[in-house]
Amino acid sequence: MFKEEYILDLLSGHLTQEGYASIVGSIASMVRRYQWQKNIIVSGNNDTNWCEDDYLELSQLYFEWIISNDKLKYIDKVPLEYLSYYFTQMFISFVANRIKEEQQEIGISFQKCEELVKTITEE
Repeated sequence: MFKEEYILDLLSGHLTQEGYASIVGSIASMVRRYQWQKNIIVSGNNDTNWCEDDYLELSQLYFEWIISNDKLKYIDKVPLEYLSYYFTQMFISFVANRIKEEQQEIGISFQKCEELVKTITEE
């Protein structure tokens, strides 16, 4: 999903506006494709509709997560043809981490939801 040329620009520190827009567009595309709920991924937000600013915020959070978790430490070992896949997998890991954090904050787990649904449907 991410274009290798823009990832290389990002890694070299020479990301253009066009490259940044492409990365944000890739993130927006994945959000729409997988129908991720905004209130689960972007903390403290009860609105369910995504807008351009939300995609920008999510992109910035993703970049921050990559840097703070040292995800680029061994990036030079990733073959060029897998670079897009690597960044996509990192993004999915980032989203999964955000969902986990949000669930811990809310205090309801998947198992608890499953139990509640079973209880409701049995009645």
